[in-house]
Order: sequence, then structure tokens, then C-alpha cells
Amino acid sequence: MDHPDWRNQCDGKGKPTPLDQLSTASNSRGDLEHEEQEVEIEMSDFDSVAETGPIMSGTSRLDPQTPPKTRNLKRRCYFNKEWRKKFSWIKPASSNTDAYCKICCNSFTVSFMGISAVIKHSQTSLHTKKLSAGTRSQLLDKFVVKKDTKEELKIILAEICKIYHTVKHNQSYNGLDCCIKLDKIIYPDSSITSKLSCGRTKSEMIAKNVLALIIQTPILANITVFIQT
Repeated sequence: MDHPDWRNQCDGKGKPTPLDQLSTASNSRGDLEHEEQEVEIEMSDFDSVAETGPIMSGTSRLDPQTPPKTRNLKRRCYFNKEWRKKFSWIKPASSNTDAYCKICCNSFTVSFMGISAVIKHSQTSLHTKKLSAGTRSQLLDKFVVKKDTKEELKIILAEICKIYHTVKHNQSYNGLDCCIKLDKIIYPDSSITSKLSCGRTKSEMIAKNVLALIIQTPILANITVFIQT
């Protein structure tokens, strides 16, 4: 069976002309050369794969000079003791890639952000709330006396001396209270004066139940001795 295009290129006797035969041969030769070139390209591509390893996605198979893509590894950060000069509320954690917050009582990682992680933690709502609460407690410590301390003993002795001086010179308890308030203004650096408290009721109770008993004891003892003699 003849090719459908072959009949159109034949002479009157049904045979192809010499010109048609020449063009057909040249087309066949061109197709053969094109197939050989594709085979050579595939073989060179196979050799490049064997030398350089598997081709990564995104690289050209026909360009052997294209380097394969490598995975980008992020550089890890570690705790730096120099950060404590600026942020006194942090300290090293159990891991060298973590920092411990003394205000929040928890640790956070600095592995990916470094000092930026410390700044970000200082801006969190939990940290700011606890920081403000700690500041308020420090202000209260200036007025609250801790029990069973030397400071408490010094404050008690100072209050008794103030009350004794008031009673001895026949001064009023309200005047004593006013004098102590004035002393706090005059001596703001004194931790003892800032915590003194001698209101009228307190001063009267100390004078009657403490100072009076101390004074009465030797007087009663002397009276007893005098009666017995």
C-alpha cells in the first residue's frame, strides 16, 4: 500500500521522480542524525549524573556546571553572660541555648533569636505584670518591718525612747506623732526613722503597759523592803 503523499509525488506511470527520491532520502538522513544527537545528549546526561550524583530539583540536566542545592542550616545562638549587664533579671539555664528569667521564674530559648529573644521576653504581658508587682513590693518593704530581725529591735527601742521622752517632759501623744512625721522628712535616708510609728493610741498603750510596769517594779520592791524593816 502506497503512502498517501507518495501518490501525489509520482509521475504519470505511478513511479516517484528522481527529485522526489532525493528529497525523501535527505529527510530520512536528517531524521537519523537528529535521533543520534538525542541519544548522545541522553548518554552525556547519564555520565554527568554518575560523576556528580543525583540531580537536585531545580537544576538543569543539560548544564553539568550547575552546582546541586544544599540545605541551608541556621546558626544556633547560645547564652551570653554579657547580656546580664543590660538585663539583670536573666541568668544561665540548664541548657546553654536557654535563658532563665528570675522575675517570671521560667526559662526560654535563645537558640534562634539570640538577644532578640531576651528583648521579646521583656515585652511580654506576663513579664511586665510581674515586674510592676515586684516594684510595688520593693516600695512596701520601706514601710514594713520584718519580724525577728535586728532592724525590728532597733525600731522598737527607738519608739520606746520617743514615748519615754514625751511622758517625761509632759508632752502630748499627738505632738509625738507629729514630730515623728517631721523626722521622716528631715531624715529621709534613715531606714529606722522611715519605719517609726507612734500614734496616740499606740503611744498611750506602751506608756501604760510597758513603761509603767518597768517603773513600778523597783518602786514596789523598795516599798516591800521598807515595810518589812
